[in-house]
Amino acid sequence: MRKFQVVLRMENYVGLVTKLAVKYWKALPVSAKIWVDVDDLINDGMLFARFEVMPYYDIATGNSFTTILTIALRQFYGRRIRDLGRQKRNLAEILLPIDENTFITPDHDGYDVIRSRYSMLKLYDTASPKLQRFIRSWFLNKSSPARIRVSGFTKAKREFLELAPKFKVDINDCRVLLEDRKRKALS
Repeated sequence: MRKFQVVLRMENYVGLVTKLAVKYWKALPVSAKIWVDVDDLINDGMLFARFEVMPYYDIATGNSFTTILTIALRQFYGRRIRDLGRQKRNLAEILLPIDENTFITPDHDGYDVIRSRYSMLKLYDTASPKLQRFIRSWFLNKSSPARIRVSGFTKAKREFLELAPKFKVDINDCRVLLEDRKRKALS
């Protein structure tokens, strides 16, 4: 009886890795989605599958590689998402790439907008659905700020004022976001 050697190619499993990466990326909090790209999770999953799962796969067990890979990736992404959710970022140390040779530093003009947006997104994560709707329409939307309705915000105002100090959102952050929105609407 001849034994056949099974040849596994990782490019055949890109779809599976991508599907699971997107699923687990959607489970991240908004504040973590700012600095974690879905492409990073896909690349991490492909490397994990290639170097951690493939060498230990044995066809003699009777399980298909897809089954083994799915189970291993679920565990891998679960641990990865849990670890990413625990990480804290210090905005003063973050350098945001504009292109391959230029980075945004705290003395850059756009840094205030990024810091304000980051603080507002952290507040947004813990806000009630009603306040989330107002935050989206007022600060995080790209449409013209001339269309903002004020009615109904008085009920969410109390919650906003309670959460704002907790996430270091002040009046200057709100002004920066509104000015950035006006600038985007005019351009």
